[in-house]
Amino acid sequence: MLDANVRGENVSGATVGAPVGHTLQSQRALELHDAMVRVDRQFIDGSPLHGEVLSVFKPLLNEGVIPWPQLQALKDHIEQMKPDYPLDARQREEQLALTNDLAIWIVETYYRPVSPFQVAQLKLEFQKAGLGYVLYRCFERHRHWLDQQEHRSFQMLFEEWINEIWDGLIELPLPKGIRTVGHLIAWLAEATEGIPRCIAPIIEELQESET
Repeated sequence: MLDANVRGENVSGATVGAPVGHTLQSQRALELHDAMVRVDRQFIDGSPLHGEVLSVFKPLLNEGVIPWPQLQALKDHIEQMKPDYPLDARQREEQLALTNDLAIWIVETYYRPVSPFQVAQLKLEFQKAGLGYVLYRCFERHRHWLDQQEHRSFQMLFEEWINEIWDGLIELPLPKGIRTVGHLIAWLAEATEGIPRCIAPIIEELQESET
């Protein structure tokens, strides 16, 4: 996940509770994500897909407003769904992957949080993507001055933390006391066994320097 394409920085003073530059584009993207979450909830309990849920996708997909790169993949996925039938294992996996990818894209494009405090202002279904974005930006800020050994260990550690977030091993929302990136790194580091010695001082420094 650390080689993801990050699209920009947060607008200074922007309220993260609403998308940056709230437009028809962002509104439709949020509506599409809501529809996908509804499908996710149905397949979790094994319920058949209701036709009215699938009907929500058609205008959103055909309107041509949302510039999400995976839009065609979602169209192909939706075409394979059948009303009143549950998703099979392959469809469930693809559905979840597309929902997560859209959440990441929405966060990177419209929210761009710079701290766990701002992530906490997002709807819960965007907080995994928000924390992943915050950690990725931290990685990007510091990786350029590391030597080869430090860089590899640093990248692997941040990938481990991001994977734990997406795998549901980190309960969300985070404790309220975690407001800065430094707080987040300190909290994650405390729960991580065996941080490589070559980056241990760097991680300690980030706990103090990252606001």
